[in-house]
Amino acid sequence: MARYDAQLRDLDSAALAALIAVIDMGSFTVAAKTLRISQPAVSLAIKRLEDRLGTALLVRTRKRVAASRPGEVLALGARQAFEALGNAVAQIADEHAQPSGRVVLLRSARRGTPARFAR
Repeated sequence: MARYDAQLRDLDSAALAALIAVIDMGSFTVAAKTLRISQPAVSLAIKRLEDRLGTALLVRTRKRVAASRPGEVLALGARQAFEALGNAVAQIADEHAQPSGRVVLLRSARRGTPARFAR
């Protein structure tokens, strides 16, 4: 597991989101607008991922950008990871929002007297 931890440590979630956006939009510029960040920031994020993994994640042509096979594999894994994290956060929010625990109701022995004083 340590080998995989070392490989994952440098994979930035924002860079993975940029990769997914570029693949979905087919363009660095449109992906940047969608993510509300600059186009150079998207390019740099993809470059760092490619450098880290030692392979091209995108196939760039004059008119379009598409995922390479490694890019498809990484994007699929990132989508699944984001979905799993989203589900975990939603589950935590649901559990946190719902009251839990034991409720004990006490009834007084005499009308108007708190139960702990009634005898």
